[in-house]
Amino acid sequence: MDRKDKIRIIYLNLKAGRPMVCKLVIGMSFLVTLLFCSLSVIYSYFCYMREFEKKYIADCYYYENIDASEVTGDWTGNLLKDAEEKRMAYCAEQEIILLPIELNREDENLTAGETNIVIDKKTHRIDDYYIYNRKAYQNIYDSNSYIEIALYQKGITVIPKIITPAYDKEAIWVVGRFPENSGEIMLDTYILKLFGIEENYSEIIGKNITVAQETEKGETVILQEYEISGVLQAEYLMKRENLDEADIHFEHIFINLRDGDMDQFRVVGGTVRYYFDNYMDYIHNYEKSDELLRLNLEQIYAEMDTNIKLTGNGIQYSLLNWLMNYVGKILIVLIAIFCIVDMFSTGYILEFYRKRNEKYLSMLEVMGMVREDRKQIFAGEVSVIMFLATMLGCYASVVILLIMNSFVRQILDFSLVVNVIPVGAAIGISWICFGIIVMINNKSRSI
Repeated sequence: MDRKDKIRIIYLNLKAGRPMVCKLVIGMSFLVTLLFCSLSVIYSYFCYMREFEKKYIADCYYYENIDASEVTGDWTGNLLKDAEEKRMAYCAEQEIILLPIELNREDENLTAGETNIVIDKKTHRIDDYYIYNRKAYQNIYDSNSYIEIALYQKGITVIPKIITPAYDKEAIWVVGRFPENSGEIMLDTYILKLFGIEENYSEIIGKNITVAQETEKGETVILQEYEISGVLQAEYLMKRENLDEADIHFEHIFINLRDGDMDQFRVVGGTVRYYFDNYMDYIHNYEKSDELLRLNLEQIYAEMDTNIKLTGNGIQYSLLNWLMNYVGKILIVLIAIFCIVDMFSTGYILEFYRKRNEKYLSMLEVMGMVREDRKQIFAGEVSVIMFLATMLGCYASVVILLIMNSFVRQILDFSLVVNVIPVGAAIGISWICFGIIVMINNKSRSI
């Protein structure tokens, strides 16, 4: 029998058995759709988590708000001790303490326009100042903006190690050093730029600085003769900032107060941040990670306050991990059950389809068709059915993934990826499954 006759017989058999062919196509397309969608979701999850780790590594920390307090040496010492104990309890890599302070006067604030700084007997002032395309970290926009100050003491860490790989290993974070001794101060490059100091930062290291405030009552000295220990590179600090959280801080001056100046300032809040090396440690090292996630979700949706908080990106990562580890496993089991049921149903229908064509093919054998031709005709019919099922399954999968994508992007900022890897795997597994069905069918007939 020549090829044209075989193709014609395949076409006539499929046309005559159209109801069963439709059932077979729908049954196998259901299998393709299940595999396509599930593998795409799994592939998207791993791609997303890998990119998430790179993009949001600066947000990989728990944080705890600090209540307002008077500035004393004992208070900061107890804070450092408590933070270290909690860091060890959370199995975190590093703790960062951020302590914004302000003048201990409710009626006055230190604004840029009212502030004079004197370095080496040279007075520096700013005029109205505005930055276009400004970053959130650069919070001083004009002369009416407040100058925010952070308290610094030996043992406090400002820059987390987790963000250093984002920069050149030879990058210089600080010209000089942090103000580890009482009476020392560190300014960042941004606030120095506002006061007209943009180059040769090393020349001002070791010089004394006086900060004064001009008011209607006259000039008031805020900080008298503090030694400049270092200059912090502001562009590096911007990488550290978590711009989506309520605990953003914009301090541009870090100061180690003398004992005699402590009563002029008060701590207005701040945070302790517990940084982790990666997000897997972030969600697994804490012994009550599920409870922590639940409390933070309640904090968001029910406006309940919790002691230790996750960042917004940390909650998103934890939630996706929880969904994949718990809900995802249940869905995988259900999908496996559906696939097995679908394979048995398809095999049952395929047996009926084969029996339907048996009499006709037996007549052709009497007329001279060899058994090998019969096998090739059946294989051709199976191939056409599988091809149609693959096309229908892929089309249905794309539609379903587009609908799912619109929901998950709104809820979790998570995009499903249609990639050749899950598509090829889904089609390959589907064809293997259908091949197994055909092999079982052939074996049952030969017994």
